[in-house]
Amino acid sequence: MHDQELTTHDQELATHDQELATHDQELATHDQELTTHDQELATHDQELTTHDQELTTHDQELTTHDQKLTTHDQVLAAHDQELTTHDQVLTTHDQVLTTHDQVLTLDSQVLASHG
Repeated sequence: MHDQELTTHDQELATHDQELATHDQELATHDQELTTHDQELATHDQELTTHDQELTTHDQELTTHDQKLTTHDQVLAAHDQELTTHDQVLTTHDQVLTTHDQVLTLDSQVLASHG
């Protein structure tokens, strides 16, 4: 009877060892799943970082473009000012010529009246 008890106990220990081995495999599988998940998260973080860098670069490109447009607007405004000044000079010159024509007309009238 003692041998039968030892055999039963050995079988119970073997069953327990098998249960522990199964549990160890389950833990190893879970660890692998966690490692895979961590890698997926790291990859996703890297993708987000890359996307943020792309957005930053795009923002910088837009800022540079805006600065170029502002500079272009300033150049156009300066050119408009030059054209306005030139128009004023031409208007003044026309006024001088008109005044000169009036003086010549008066001179002609004076000469004709003394004629």
